[in-house]
Amino acid sequence: MTTSSGATVASNGVDATIVTDYWNRALENWRQVITEPDEVAVFSALDDPEWDWRTLEGIARDTELKPDIIRHILGKYAVLIRTTQSSKYGVLYQLKNRTTQTDEPLIDRALDFISMGKRRKSA
Repeated sequence: MTTSSGATVASNGVDATIVTDYWNRALENWRQVITEPDEVAVFSALDDPEWDWRTLEGIARDTELKPDIIRHILGKYAVLIRTTQSSKYGVLYQLKNRTTQTDEPLIDRALDFISMGKRRKSA
C-alpha cells in the first residue's frame, strides 16, 4: 500500500523504506544492528578473519552456544548470511559482506542455486 506521501507501507503499518534502510545498514556493518549477546557471539564467529566459511559445529565451538540457538539466530538474520553446501563439510555459512567465495566447484554451486539448496542433504 502507498500512502499520500508516497511511502510504501506494509499491511502491518511499517514503512518499507525504514525496513530496507535497517537491513542495508546491517549489511554494511552488522555491529550497528546486532546487539543481543548470543547474536553478537554468532556474528563474531562468522566475522572471524581466520575463517572464510563456518560450519554450525565451528560456530558452536567458538560461541559455546547450542546448535538450535545458532540455527535460530542464522534463520532470524538469513538476509545477512550466505550459505552453501559443501560435499566435504555440509552446510557452510558466511556473512554476505565478506567477499571470499567457496572453493566448491562452480558446477556444484550452480546446481545448488538452481535447486535452492535442496539438491544435497545437510550433513
